[in-house]
Amino acid sequence: IGVVNLSDRSNSLPFTNSDLDLLQAIAKQMALSIDNARLHDLTVINELTDLYVRRFLDIRLDDEIKRSKRFGFPLTVVMFAIDNFAELNSKYGKNACEAALFDLGRLLKKTVRATDIPAEYDTNKFCTILAHTTSEQAKLFADRFLKIASEHLVKRDKMEFYITLSAGICQYSDEKYDYSSLLSKSDELLSQSKLIGNTVSVSDNDDKEQ
Repeated sequence: IGVVNLSDRSNSLPFTNSDLDLLQAIAKQMALSIDNARLHDLTVINELTDLYVRRFLDIRLDDEIKRSKRFGFPLTVVMFAIDNFAELNSKYGKNACEAALFDLGRLLKKTVRATDIPAEYDTNKFCTILAHTTSEQAKLFADRFLKIASEHLVKRDKMEFYITLSAGICQYSDEKYDYSSLLSKSDELLSQSKLIGNTVSVSDNDDKEQ
């Protein structure tokens, strides 16, 4: 929404038709800018999860890695996935899966900080970029979100069910990772977590897993 408010002229004279024409021209330009911003949001936000789309994730992670290298702050990626997603689909169907993704995306947006970047990674995977965050700090965040998700009742139509998540965490190291391998390592750790379910696997810069 854009608003143009004119209270009075500097010379205290009434507004003229020329002033009105100018105001209308400004308002049209504002409306165009608002439409462009809305269209930009539509291109970078997934409608189902309300999270950033994968291509936006790739761009921002590459940018954050460059900033981390330049300024020396820690940078960590957390990857989440719903446990037993295929079984959920078999038991309740596609609508249940979409309901779970819908709710989880919005829960994640409410849980992250304003500076964090929550995005989709794959059909059943979410990824969050945490700048100025070590892997130890990221694990605290991941543990908290797993608890929030497990306590959330997904409700759609006549369906009601709970879900659990698993997570993989990897901290950026200039000597070991670029943006692609950082995501791949987080995904690998996520796969390890999913073997157990509702747990978090962490890789530090020495590649020791917890």
